[in-house]
Amino acid sequence: KVLELFSGIGGMHYALKDAGLKFDVVAALDISEVPNRVYRHNFPDVPHSAKNICGLTAKQWQQWGVEAVLMSPPCQPFTRQGNQKDVQDPRSQPLLHLLTILPQVPTLKYILLENVKGFEESEARSKLIQTLKSMQFHWQEFLISPTDLGIPNSRLRYYLIGQSSQLSFQFPTRAEIWTDLSSLQKVSRQTQNPAKLESFLETSPCCTTKLSDAMLLRYAEVMDIVNAKSERSCCFTKSYGRYVEGTGSILQQSGDLDTVYQRFRALPKEKEAERVAILKELDLRFFTPEEISRLMGFPEEFEFPPESTQLHRFRALGNSLNVKVVSFLLDLLIKSSD
Repeated sequence: KVLELFSGIGGMHYALKDAGLKFDVVAALDISEVPNRVYRHNFPDVPHSAKNICGLTAKQWQQWGVEAVLMSPPCQPFTRQGNQKDVQDPRSQPLLHLLTILPQVPTLKYILLENVKGFEESEARSKLIQTLKSMQFHWQEFLISPTDLGIPNSRLRYYLIGQSSQLSFQFPTRAEIWTDLSSLQKVSRQTQNPAKLESFLETSPCCTTKLSDAMLLRYAEVMDIVNAKSERSCCFTKSYGRYVEGTGSILQQSGDLDTVYQRFRALPKEKEAERVAILKELDLRFFTPEEISRLMGFPEEFEFPPESTQLHRFRALGNSLNVKVVSFLLDLLIKSSD
């Protein structure tokens, strides 16, 4: 019996399915309207609520008989770009509230938490570890990117898996955060041949993914440009599609990158029309939401409600997680302890 908190667009739920686990999501909670619509569209039969997590009680958990809790608490208190107020940030309140509930749930056996890199140095993390110790849980922390599993997309995140002391991990745990997965036998098989982007791309994407002339000129020198044969792409953020710099990679569909940029840089800046014409030879475009969802491990049956806009979709994906990474961790957490 699984409780899915900060459920977003359903990444944790898809990870449970991908891991091949038998499970029942007793409730999924999130306060964000757009991701909630996506979740309900894909999982109409799951009891889903937009309830504030601070309103949850231990009694509710006990009535649900929660055995596993999966959560992605708000990351803003811990991001490099944020204010790094940590537990002083009001957005940390739901997590702090949950830490008071966890010890009161006797059926609880498994915990999985995802957050940004930076959480591992936070006071919130210290409080989480104190809570796990008080519950006599054991745990393992990770900093993992999908690239560690052979997926051509960077998304470095903090993960913690914890389980009750009646169970035991079937891999050698360590006190420090696990950052090199190659020593785990099941990983080394997956990472020998990283996939190329071409296997994630659509054959005929819609034309709305092209970059405007203004974007091409403004961001020409800061775009991260990849092509179908690339074995990497940058982390896609919630600002992808609106901004170019630092929000995710741009796909080159034709031309030779080095040659085009040599000619582009040789022209004076005032010759804007000619400079744009040169860049257009690369046929640059944004990745589509469908392509990004594939890179993030969502299955083909995952879909957005028809009324959601492209920017809504980019934003929802930018706030989500990599399904394959979580599936891998659930395998370590639950299957290995059966």
